[in-house]
Amino acid sequence: MKITKKLVKEIDRLLSFGLVRGLGKPKPGKMCVEALICKVLGEEHSDSPSCVALAVKEFKIILNDACWSSNMARAEGIRDLAIAQLGSINIDTYKFNNIVAKETIKQLLPRIAQLLKKNHGIDLSKAAARCKKEGSKKTALAFKMAAYAYTDDATTDSVAASVAASAAYASASYASATADEILILAAKIGLKALKACKSPGVKFI
Repeated sequence: MKITKKLVKEIDRLLSFGLVRGLGKPKPGKMCVEALICKVLGEEHSDSPSCVALAVKEFKIILNDACWSSNMARAEGIRDLAIAQLGSINIDTYKFNNIVAKETIKQLLPRIAQLLKKNHGIDLSKAAARCKKEGSKKTALAFKMAAYAYTDDATTDSVAASVAASAAYASASYASATADEILILAAKIGLKALKACKSPGVKFI
């Protein structure tokens, strides 16, 4: 696959109609981000474009299907990531996953901790500080366990469970604007990983 300015322009045109949760239908404004890429490439309607690495696709689907405030916010929030992923089929996916995991722990969990304290009065600052400093699985587990200490609150329990599965889903317990903020940060982390892995599409964002 050759990435061209014409191809990127068509992606931008279709993104201007917004993106939906789930696979959707092969029509403007009715597709998820990966189905949109398939359409632009002239491939069959699916969420598995041939030029995108599996690890990258899975990350993008999590972001696409998260609780954005609107279909337009979804499209705008992951626009750069949608283009940067082009040609990622041959990148080092171990490196990609490692960067995403580490930066999620270092950046996303501390921000979620700030929101928990602000919105629910829950103080996870110590666990968050360790996450920010170390970015390790051990600190992420400590953060999760600290969050589970508040399981008497249904909303907080939802957040804790979401963090355990995927930081992107943590946005579901917050107001729409806050959800977008968290998800945009997650998209930036993915973009950072694609840049580090030298995904060909990065040159076109």
